[in-house]
Amino acid sequence: MISSQQRPFLVQDRNIKRSFFYAALAGLGLTAGILADFAPVIGICLGGLVVALLFLFILVLQRRNLRRILDPMVEGDRFVHWTYTAEEWQRHMAGEGKRVTHYLRRYLLLGLITGTLLGLLIFSLELWGEKESLATSMGRGSAGLLALFSLFLIIGLFHEFFLAKRLRELKRIGGEVYIGREGLYYSGDLYPRFFYRKIEWKGKGDNPLLLFTFEIPVKNRITETVEVLIPVPARRQAEAQEAFGKIQAAWNY
Repeated sequence: MISSQQRPFLVQDRNIKRSFFYAALAGLGLTAGILADFAPVIGICLGGLVVALLFLFILVLQRRNLRRILDPMVEGDRFVHWTYTAEEWQRHMAGEGKRVTHYLRRYLLLGLITGTLLGLLIFSLELWGEKESLATSMGRGSAGLLALFSLFLIIGLFHEFFLAKRLRELKRIGGEVYIGREGLYYSGDLYPRFFYRKIEWKGKGDNPLLLFTFEIPVKNRITETVEVLIPVPARRQAEAQEAFGKIQAAWNY
């Protein structure tokens, strides 16, 4: 039986605590609304309480399943268990910071390309129909470009915000990795094997990396591709090469 002191930090544990806090806050607001007999506050806080409790229920179920994967790895059924020195982790975090910025640039590029295509389509249709002047057609085409570019900018900023927030958490808690038969644990995040798609050996020399690719279900048949870069400690390269083959054999089913 793994005690709470032995079990590594899980993001789900932090999210559960936050859900408790939001539920308590909504409950206090609901109580205040009832005492004040103020219907708008009652409605808003009641809705917030229901949402917070729903998320809490989902997170508790998720944590239970994740611990079934994590606990055997902590007990010893694993391919690797790595912790990193402050210098190693700082170097890795610098690289991850560049990846966060890359995501924003990618969204901006997507917005520019799709916005330009939409703008050209609007402009062409306006001219073909000969319903508006050249200036009006160009204005509407530019508006279409700006609208999509702005949309992708907002999406990119939100995406980068949460990535940067997670990056700050990684810097704070430090680096710890478990890789077992049923999943990958990476400083708070746990990726079950059944989301796994491939593993690659990246880099040469003293700073190799293991790149894991996962397909995480989002809704219905829509999935999100998640890439997880695991730095290989310089003193563990031989162990990592051996583990690389074992992971491929165990996870490619």
